[in-house]
Amino acid sequence: MNLKRSDIKLLAALLLAILVSYGYFHLANLRYQSITNFDECVTAGFPVLTKYPEECKMPGKIFVNERQQKTETQAVSHEDSLASDFTNITYVFEGRSILFSQGEATTSFEGATNKKVLTFQIVASSSILADLTGDLENDTVFLIRSFDEKGQMEYYLAAALKLYNGYTGSNILRVPASTSSLSLVYKNGGVVVRVGASEKVFNFENNLLVQKQ
Repeated sequence: MNLKRSDIKLLAALLLAILVSYGYFHLANLRYQSITNFDECVTAGFPVLTKYPEECKMPGKIFVNERQQKTETQAVSHEDSLASDFTNITYVFEGRSILFSQGEATTSFEGATNKKVLTFQIVASSSILADLTGDLENDTVFLIRSFDEKGQMEYYLAAALKLYNGYTGSNILRVPASTSSLSLVYKNGGVVVRVGASEKVFNFENNLLVQKQ
């Protein structure tokens, strides 16, 4: 059978399209098979679910951020970092770990001219339940008040994050208020600190409490 030149060109174009399609899907499959962990999934551009621990989701696969899992495992192995009572665990204040016992802790700072001592007290009566990490577990959010050696008082916000067998403490974040008339409300995924008639909103992002601007 004699083929016209136009038919030959058409067959060649179809063959080329088939080869290109095969090559594309073959490479895509190799790329799919090569993704075996959380970091590779993120680098490939797949979405990261905002939960704790983080998860990267791609068609047919879900990868968990093992670094956060290890952090959780390490916390379980230390009694001072994980406990069934949020008043007896470690929280982080200005980059340093502070262990609370029965809701109280004391720490000192070396200033330029003198040494500053702060005493922290958890205001247990202010505590509320809130799912900050999106894991369907109730975390405990509460206020902390501090006193220096001169009696000056300040207020802070902190959270005890619920794990499968206890709590681990968050960072301690200062609440810009000089009054004891504070109350907490969990609303729209964040924590609202009511100071008189005004409200200040705090969210939990990247494993830290942050004030929403």
